[in-house]
Amino acid sequence: LTGLSAGGKSFYASSKKTKLRQCFGQTETATCSNIHPIVPMSEASNPETKKDKFYPEYIMAIRNPTTAMPSFHNSKAIKYHGQKGQVSVDQWRQHRDTYLHEMMEEWKTVLETWKGMEASYSVGMYLVHEHLWDVDKGPNLLEELSNLLKKAGFSTILVKDKNTNDYDASCAWYKTVTRKSIEQYQTQHHYEYADYVPGYTKKQQSFLMKEVSHLMDKYKDDAKLVSILSEYNTHIQFHLSIDQEFEQPNNSTKIA
Repeated sequence: LTGLSAGGKSFYASSKKTKLRQCFGQTETATCSNIHPIVPMSEASNPETKKDKFYPEYIMAIRNPTTAMPSFHNSKAIKYHGQKGQVSVDQWRQHRDTYLHEMMEEWKTVLETWKGMEASYSVGMYLVHEHLWDVDKGPNLLEELSNLLKKAGFSTILVKDKNTNDYDASCAWYKTVTRKSIEQYQTQHHYEYADYVPGYTKKQQSFLMKEVSHLMDKYKDDAKLVSILSEYNTHIQFHLSIDQEFEQPNNSTKIA
């Protein structure tokens, strides 16, 4: 969107060659991604102590917890344990049944931590994962992001049509997400792996609905966030894949 050679950087990346540390280096950047506090910034470099370095509005990336949690688990299995592709359904069931409450707490904590820094930062926009892949909502999301970047002082590739005075975001969106990714996402039930859709037990379904509903009540004054969370709750209630509990394999051997 910005045309910068390194428009987005990770807060956790560093390079002696380019003098890159905590998103600052030799090249200009527009966005500094992080998953604070899941992977905390150092005490001396947490978001509030760095408020003089960053724009006061942030982009909150948010995804339905029912797909965000297994996706995060799968990405760690690939990065740290040599997993190829999607973890087995039994691996997911075991991890889910053991750590569901901890995973949901992490998902909530990112949102609650950033929302709790209102004295230093405010939400510039919600980058909704599910909307990004939607043919109608995706271009609108890209336009919203472009407007925020312009507000922060960056030039973007989106320009207004002289006749309609509207931004031509559809073409940029399509080139960014690609047709293959769009079709894959739509045919795989909004999940990036195709072997199976991660499911939850009925008891876990009730727990997830309760947790999301609590957030809706807590942030009832934030209409955009409530709308997003309402979408998630509807999905959990009516479209969640209901699964069985993990069953420990019986490795006992019978003796004749």
